[in-house]
Amino acid sequence: MIPNMRSLVALLALLIIVPVGYSLHSDVINGEEVSMLIELPTGAVFWGTGSSPQSATLKILSENNLNYTFVADSLMVNGFLLSKYHFDGSWNPGFSGNVLAWSDGVPEATPEHRYPLTSQRQSTGGYVPGNDTLWHLNVSGVRVVMGTSEILLGTAQGLQAYNLTGSLLWSVHSSQILSMCIYNRTVYFLDSSGALVAVSYSGAVRWNSSLAQSIDIGFLAAAEGSVYAIVHGNGSSNSTLFAYSNGVMKWNISMAGAPLSLTAFHGHIVAEIFNNNTFSIADVDKNGTVAWTYTFTVPVSLPEPGNMLYVHSSDGLLYSFSANGSFSTVRVGNGTGAPVIYRGAVYVPTVRGVVRVEGGTGRLVVNVTGAENIWLMPEHMLVENSSELGIYSLSGARIWIRHVSELEGAGVVNRVLVFYNKTSVFASADLAPPQITVSGKREYRYGETISLHIVMSDNVGVENGTVRYDGVVRYGSDLNITLFANFTGAMVLHLHAVDYSANTATKNITIMVFPRTFVISLENNRFSAHTTENLTVIIKDESMQPVSQAHVSVYIDGKFVGSGNTSDGYFTVRVYLTPGAHNLTVKVYKHGFVNKTESFKIYAEKNTAPVHHNYVILYLVIFALVSIIILAFVLRRKWVKSREIEHEKFKNQNE
Repeated sequence: MIPNMRSLVALLALLIIVPVGYSLHSDVINGEEVSMLIELPTGAVFWGTGSSPQSATLKILSENNLNYTFVADSLMVNGFLLSKYHFDGSWNPGFSGNVLAWSDGVPEATPEHRYPLTSQRQSTGGYVPGNDTLWHLNVSGVRVVMGTSEILLGTAQGLQAYNLTGSLLWSVHSSQILSMCIYNRTVYFLDSSGALVAVSYSGAVRWNSSLAQSIDIGFLAAAEGSVYAIVHGNGSSNSTLFAYSNGVMKWNISMAGAPLSLTAFHGHIVAEIFNNNTFSIADVDKNGTVAWTYTFTVPVSLPEPGNMLYVHSSDGLLYSFSANGSFSTVRVGNGTGAPVIYRGAVYVPTVRGVVRVEGGTGRLVVNVTGAENIWLMPEHMLVENSSELGIYSLSGARIWIRHVSELEGAGVVNRVLVFYNKTSVFASADLAPPQITVSGKREYRYGETISLHIVMSDNVGVENGTVRYDGVVRYGSDLNITLFANFTGAMVLHLHAVDYSANTATKNITIMVFPRTFVISLENNRFSAHTTENLTVIIKDESMQPVSQAHVSVYIDGKFVGSGNTSDGYFTVRVYLTPGAHNLTVKVYKHGFVNKTESFKIYAEKNTAPVHHNYVILYLVIFALVSIIILAFVLRRKWVKSREIEHEKFKNQNE
């Protein structure tokens, strides 16, 4: 009941991962930590937990807040990390139905680690090395480079762990290490004395076992809680395949010939054997029984498998084996390097370069002579031949080349490229962030054209650049931003650049847009003292056109006297002035900014001549009116008197 309950808890934990950057989920089942890994196409790697051999659907909230759904195959117990993800098609149509074959628990097929993902919950994908040499070590006999959170070197003196700055963290002494693998949070190595040793990430030896007195060829692999070793002794005509669990040998079987590689496939082990001038692969189940075999007449190279086991034969054919041993072939060209499965396609190193096989057909994507080994990272590949390392995009564009004398192997560990020859180990990385430069003015006037040139550059290359402003997003590393300044105020542009090494740079720039400058004048600067009169301000723009809807504030001798909006360029305020000169200040606002402030001298005059003449006229008018009235009265009196005299004469005559 308890194990089932713990499995249910682990599965529930699996379904609720909401990472920011990457998740940090784990579980312990039967005393062993069980982890799994989810890699987004952006290169972000997420960790979770699994509990039993079943499928599960994981809802992942990515950094841009979009829901992606992953359907996971074969969640295993005892620390087996997921090596396959089927994408359900809802998250990115470009990868619908494909298989992603990144794995930390499945061992490599050759002495070089094909998929160097860390077991310490850190992403190693998405890194493209630059030209900066971090450090150099004089280490002889390096056969294997692998990585957890440190750089692990399998050397002639034993296992050595270095941090990313080249400092030795710990070492385990042994004879020449022939093969290593990482499984269940443990590093296993096989040395030339025939010792199989299990070491923790801290450098503590957990167990060791002696497989033979002395061996000249040996390979390791792991699957479903077991570690497998195939060894070939000096002078022997046969090889022995051993199966170990927790330091205890479960079984061993003899196989005719010398081993060439060992890899895990669907819980089985596939061994490649050379015998009597033929090359064979044998599928062995967990009980030590050979399930099927296939024989080639030319050398072959096996990769870490996905749903299919891909075998590259030097006759130019790529074989695709299913779990039951049935196969099909595609012609890709001669070569000796092992194929690599990535995002549903198979990348094959050939004598002409790297061939990508997808949908049953292959095409050359990287043209380089004698490609021997390749490593796939999000959007990029590292290609090795006998004298150089090259970084290419998945479409084949060359980004960076480093020439190395007698190059023997390489690997990518936690964003650091590690490569080696017979006597030296080198580390290289692009540690410099990208540079962002902005050309153009930062201040404009309303109605002008905003023109900016934004360049994002890097010593290796800029993977993506973004410019965000006012809800607009522009993508690119060389952008011309042209805008019409139909606003006033501040506009902030957020610039973000990411180079091919996942280094980032951020810059914010502020563009200020001010209203156009105004011309302020007065209709009259002379007024009458002790009289309320109109003071009119005239506002025009630079082209002397009236400015409407500008806000005007008026101050006389520092005291506010009125404010309001212009109408056809005019603003009028009533003022009352004492005699003498006064200081007039006019402030004009547009779109919330003080566009212009202007000061004037105005004058208020005493009531003198103009006022006296007005009273004289009034007196004359009154005098004239009074004179007319008196004259009219006198004349009327005379007329009345004359009428009375005439009437008296007429009366006397009649009598």
